[in-house]
Amino acid sequence: MPYFVISGKPNCPHFMHAIHVAKYLSERLPNFIYQKVEKLATEWAKYVYKLNKENTWYITESPLIWKEINIWGGKKHLIGGLSEFWEYVYCYYGLESICPKTDLEKLAADNLKFFVQHQKIAMENEKNVRVIAIHGASAPQTFHLIDSLLQISDLEKREGMCFKLYDTQSNFEKSDETTTYFNNLSIYGNRNVVTIAATEEEAVKDVDILIHVGDFRKKIRENMQACLKRCFISMQHLAEIINKHARRNCIVIMNNHGPVCFLATCLVEMCTRLRPSNIVAVTADMGLSVLNVVSEESGIPVEKLSAPPVWGSVGLCSFVDERHIVFKADVYRPYERALSSPIGSTLPLGTMKSELRLLTNLMTDHEKIKRTIDERHAKMNVRLNRAPILAKIRAVTSLLKLWFASPYSDSIISLGVSSNGSFGITPGIVFSQPVKLDDRGKWVPFDTFPLLSDFTRSQIQECVSVCSEVLQLCGIEKNDDISPVDIVSMDSDSSSTQDDEESDGNKINEGETLGKSGNIDEHEEEKEGMNEVKSGKESDNGEVDKEEKTVDNNEEKEKNEEIGKVGDEQTYKRAEMDTDEIIEIKEKIVTIEVQESEENINVEKVGTAEKTHNEVAQGLDGEENMGTKEGE
Repeated sequence: MPYFVISGKPNCPHFMHAIHVAKYLSERLPNFIYQKVEKLATEWAKYVYKLNKENTWYITESPLIWKEINIWGGKKHLIGGLSEFWEYVYCYYGLESICPKTDLEKLAADNLKFFVQHQKIAMENEKNVRVIAIHGASAPQTFHLIDSLLQISDLEKREGMCFKLYDTQSNFEKSDETTTYFNNLSIYGNRNVVTIAATEEEAVKDVDILIHVGDFRKKIRENMQACLKRCFISMQHLAEIINKHARRNCIVIMNNHGPVCFLATCLVEMCTRLRPSNIVAVTADMGLSVLNVVSEESGIPVEKLSAPPVWGSVGLCSFVDERHIVFKADVYRPYERALSSPIGSTLPLGTMKSELRLLTNLMTDHEKIKRTIDERHAKMNVRLNRAPILAKIRAVTSLLKLWFASPYSDSIISLGVSSNGSFGITPGIVFSQPVKLDDRGKWVPFDTFPLLSDFTRSQIQECVSVCSEVLQLCGIEKNDDISPVDIVSMDSDSSSTQDDEESDGNKINEGETLGKSGNIDEHEEEKEGMNEVKSGKESDNGEVDKEEKTVDNNEEKEKNEEIGKVGDEQTYKRAEMDTDEIIEIKEKIVTIEVQESEENINVEKVGTAEKTHNEVAQGLDGEENMGTKEGE
């Protein structure tokens, strides 16, 4: 059975004549089915050029008519323009239609008014449609992701939801297949469920949710620095488009393979149009892959286990804490009569109840579990020839279910969000951690999550340090002196300089709390300096005749004084002491130095005088001896 498609301009008389005849036939013939496609004059040239290029046609005038056999969206068989359509209708159905020119012009004018009014209504209805854009639509997860999201009733608005797909021209065919499949399921509806965006700007414009599913894993023969540069440039380009065309309340969900938290951090830094809380990175999929291994090790069924918390910058350095998995345990609660009941009693002695517990004591070998998971992922990648996708689809579907539930859910999940300083994580970076929805519907870190072991805390701090080093290397730290433009030119010296400046700034900020302790330390150091001077005097008086040792002692004292000065300056900077106290202490130090130098000079003079006196005495004794010998 053929399906006819009649496309043309809404103000074209020939187009309206063909529609008039097709409508007449469809009312009288049950197997005659047609579809009308209307394009304005500004859109007609581009539309016809695309059809001619795909099907090797050469039709430019309105109307353009073809038929598709057995199914909508099948292979197109060209009929032609209006004259070819008359010939086809006359040969198959024996129908002739002759309409005056004035009547056709009236039909075209009425149709144009109806078309314009219908477009206004459609634009108003678009406000009541949830628009979801999928960036990188050639990814394997796109098809299953759309199918899963269509089943979330809370995600729909009054007029339902629709999807925009965008990808590069080289991957256009996969997106086109997905679009055709879902639109064929709703061919009798009022609109298409899935459309393809020709440009990245069109994909981002007027969308409620933007899901990025591109693959940013490290390629073969590509080092980590080159991979991060490629990710940074891609996010920089996307951020520019979002700042120009996206809505302010747009939600961006990063569901990528690769450094997903690093990608989200780049967007948080460069997207000035969106709130940081509207940009999240899906990381719960890493925890889902652990459940099977944990179930095998502990003997607890998977359906009784909760997802483990995922920490870190996923893709760079992450940690899945299987020790904090909550499981549902069946506990036997005995009655009081169980203590005094006779043997063989038929009365129930207790009951079974369920309670939530942690796997802290059951999971002791973290490295074994991690090694098993890595081996399974490697085998899966080899067999599938791609990264696994089902865990990511489930994670993003669960995220949107919780996010748009009414009322808001109180569930705690693992998600990469912009940190607020909880758990010792650097504020402002996208870091995977336990989160929950607040009263405004924003994901915030669940800062009361219990950390029961030092091992967990050490792993979190290791992830924080690695993430901070990478961000400093890429120039993403909030520092006005560094512009995040050229990643390759950033070296380790600049990152160490930033660390020193930040540490000094932290010391200055802590000055108010350390002021009192700083004063006590200064007075103690002053007393120690006076004791050293006294001990120096005694040692000098005891060893006046040893000039070399005196010089060595003076050099050591000068070194100690220089070290003391440096320590004093750091202490002054750290404690932010008042100016008057600093001046008084410096004057005391200078006075002590002057007194010490004068005493050293006096000691040297005394030693020189005694030496000269001894030499003169020795000389006189020698002369007397010589005179005695001469007399003899």
